[in-house]
Amino acid sequence: MLFMRTLFKLTVLLFLFVASCAGPSARPPTPPPSAEVAAYAKEHGLDATVSLDLGGGVTMEFVLIPAGKFIMGSPETEKDRLDNETQHEVTISKPFYMGRYEVTHEQYEAVRGKKPSAFKGAKNPVDSVPWEGAQEFCKKLSAKTGKTVQLPTEAQWEYACRAGTKTRFYSGDAEGDLDRVAWYGANSKGLTHPVGQKGANAWGLYDMHGNVWEWCQDWYGEYAAGAATDPQGAASGPARVLRGGSWNGGPGGCRSACRSYITLGWTYTSGSRVVLAGSSAKPPVPAGPSAVQSIPPPSADVAACAKERGLEPAMSLDLGKGVKLELVLIPAGKFLMGSPEPEKGFTRETQHEVTISKPFYMGRYEVTQEQYEAITGTNPSQFKGAKNPVESVSWEDAQEFGKKLSAKTGKTVQLPTEAQWEYPCRAGTTTRFYSGDADGDLDGVGWYGSNSGGTTHPVGEKKPNTWGLYDMHGNVCEWCADWYKEYEAGAVTDPTGPATGAFRVLRGGGYNNYPWFCISAHRACHRPDVRDFVSGFRVILAGPP
Repeated sequence: MLFMRTLFKLTVLLFLFVASCAGPSARPPTPPPSAEVAAYAKEHGLDATVSLDLGGGVTMEFVLIPAGKFIMGSPETEKDRLDNETQHEVTISKPFYMGRYEVTHEQYEAVRGKKPSAFKGAKNPVDSVPWEGAQEFCKKLSAKTGKTVQLPTEAQWEYACRAGTKTRFYSGDAEGDLDRVAWYGANSKGLTHPVGQKGANAWGLYDMHGNVWEWCQDWYGEYAAGAATDPQGAASGPARVLRGGSWNGGPGGCRSACRSYITLGWTYTSGSRVVLAGSSAKPPVPAGPSAVQSIPPPSADVAACAKERGLEPAMSLDLGKGVKLELVLIPAGKFLMGSPEPEKGFTRETQHEVTISKPFYMGRYEVTQEQYEAITGTNPSQFKGAKNPVESVSWEDAQEFGKKLSAKTGKTVQLPTEAQWEYPCRAGTTTRFYSGDADGDLDGVGWYGSNSGGTTHPVGEKKPNTWGLYDMHGNVCEWCADWYKEYEAGAVTDPTGPATGAFRVLRGGGYNNYPWFCISAHRACHRPDVRDFVSGFRVILAGPP
């Protein structure tokens, strides 16, 4: 056994030595834009290709992917088809730019300063990258270039891979058709190869089949039934999606429709390719002040509570340098927490009566980037904009913000409990959203997967609830103080959640979620140290007002 392991290691080293001595890659000339892409670019005033400067002479090329419709998944008769490839119509509503090649070693090192790959070579695709590593690459490249760089959704990936084709591979149905467009088990000699050596698809993308598996943004889950527009995948899950197959796999794994996933970590076959969010490949920075909806007067119950207790219906904290944080009085009261069993999207939401025994003040808006930066001196957000909600913050980061803001203002600033979040979100309503029950009722009050364009938006642009709170549905998921646990049975007063746990609660849904994820009762959770592009928060003032 020891001899065999030593022989294997020597064989791999020999392959690596041969690959490193092979000299510059023989990359074929980049094809001109297809007629479809060229016409689309001209019609919409866009460049057919763009390039990012990563420094040190390293660049990254992107290709315009036009908006359109396609059939995602595979027909039941397709060879090597898997059960998770149910065909359904998908609309990609906006154009975007996708990397012409998989992310290479030199590009990854230029941005992150490290080379995790098992197979070396400046022009080879980076491998051995976990999903979190690919996300960190995107975050740092976004900060470096001022563009919004991210992983493609699974739908964006397959749409761009197919480039209008319906066959197993973009080159045809036969396995022989794969040889000229991909490095896979039958021709790779057990190695990755420099990107761009095989044939491109009709939209000018290389290595969409083989070389390395490519991470997608989505959690893995079964496809939702029926047609979909800009799908974002499952709301949560234990595994992220990989697409495209790799150097050590068979033809079946390289098919346009094939779906793979990994629960945690990485393999020698996992790499990435990135997209630029937004049709113009420009970062979503607002040109001026956000178009905040006019603030409504206090509702009758808020006004009555304020008068009875001698309180202000609204107040603000001065964060310095002209930055303020507005808060709204939330009256004490009772409500039914959770959702009725017939409610669409019901999950872990058993209804029970909750009493909020004391009034408190809650942030009128999600904490913005200018507010977060005023207190912490940093802005970790991927989607830049002073009035946009801060995101890519962990529960621990939100706690630190509250601690520093408390010290600065002399107030006790903290995250709301889960009950303190749902009670003001509902503001006396019993419907799925504070605006109604239908999915269409969400459009006017929240930024979510179907209307956000894949980005956060300045706070306060959608309509508030009757207590004057904005963006309680969508934009970013909001951290709560509680550890996550199934609800206890029976009525409770001022619940604070379990004493310990592994995950903290998130509420409200985000810019990339389905409507059911944004309902008033929906409960999500994550590790308290995790920073996700969709996680933000809003704060309350604790104690008697």
